[in-house]
Amino acid sequence: PFALAAVPGQRRVAVSCAARGELVLLDGGTQAITARIAIARADAAATRAWPVLVDPDARHAFVAIPGENRVVVLDLATRTIRGDVATGARPGALAWAFQRSVPGAAAGMGIDP
Repeated sequence: PFALAAVPGQRRVAVSCAARGELVLLDGGTQAITARIAIARADAAATRAWPVLVDPDARHAFVAIPGENRVVVLDLATRTIRGDVATGARPGALAWAFQRSVPGAAAGMGIDP
């Protein structure tokens, strides 16, 4: 199973791949793989896609890992993991709440506001 999200303002697409334990970045025009980022243990038996979300500034991707009860925060420029956030049992969706006035919220996710 996999899920995808467009990278705002770019021709890139972020695709989560549970079976390989990675986030794959694709060129949206050529469909060529531009990066593979290991983010969790591979789960060949995954029955659900790993939800993926890219922030409006195209700086970070967030991937929910249901089997590990966490959301991984990735820096798209460096293609590295910035941190993770513990969740409840089996996170199944990600969405933006456009409220930037929550003190410390971004810091708690390992990113700069």
